[in-house]
Amino acid sequence: MAITDTKTPYEILIRFGLDGLPAGAHCQYLRRVVLDGEVLKEEVSPAEPIDLDGFPTSEVMTDVLRDALAQIALLTSRENELVDQVNAAAETVETANERIAVLVTENEELIEGLTRLNEQIATTVPETASN
Repeated sequence: MAITDTKTPYEILIRFGLDGLPAGAHCQYLRRVVLDGEVLKEEVSPAEPIDLDGFPTSEVMTDVLRDALAQIALLTSRENELVDQVNAAAETVETANERIAVLVTENEELIEGLTRLNEQIATTVPETASN
């Protein structure tokens, strides 16, 4: 009577942080108990935390991981480009706001000057008309 009790990786969940780096992982294992070629018990264990270093992976996992890392690199590069664009736009808006403030001040000064000119005209017109 040969009995074997094996525990093999069944399912893995890897979480990534906001920085795109792995932040943690859990794995479920498949436990199989076999007696003389007959499966007596087969169950999936509850997920348990794992350390990814040294975790057994298949070629498929390697391909998936490679593709995921390439996608992360691409998205990180695109994010950096977008951040640069947002920063440039923010600088443009800041420059425009500074120019608007200058123009508002100049406009107020012009209005004050026109008001003074209108007052001078109003006070000189009656004098000119009476002469």
